[in-house]
Amino acid sequence: MRDPESHKGFENECECYVYNYEVDQETLGNHIVETIDEDEASECVKNQILGTHLLKFNNQYYINTGIIHPNKLLGKITQLAGKFKTDTTRLSAIEFHNNKNIITLKKKFTGDHFNLAGKYFDWQVVYLNNKDTLTIDSINQIKTSVW
Repeated sequence: MRDPESHKGFENECECYVYNYEVDQETLGNHIVETIDEDEASECVKNQILGTHLLKFNNQYYINTGIIHPNKLLGKITQLAGKFKTDTTRLSAIEFHNNKNIITLKKKFTGDHFNLAGKYFDWQVVYLNNKDTLTIDSINQIKTSVW
């Protein structure tokens, strides 16, 4: 029987229900790489996130690396995760394009709202220098009702 438990990491990346049986896993050092199993995935999942890689960084939280397998980015991801991680922030997505490098940061809600306390929400989009991916070119605050 299939595992009916939902996969919260992938559900945060799309507008579909995603179940654990639709996800393939592989180990990459201290991390886990997860992708969608094309044979098991629903049409909704295939249409929205097929080819997406989630890196469960240090087996703690997910970083979306898009269509690029994390093994090609692990050194940069480790550097960026270390640079931007605090008690309340963490790296959540990374994109490398020909003319721009973009990361997304999540921030932990520290208010006392009973449904939101302790949950992480998209917070900033950071544009990095193309030549030195640790140098920030600009930062855009994500507008949400949480902040």
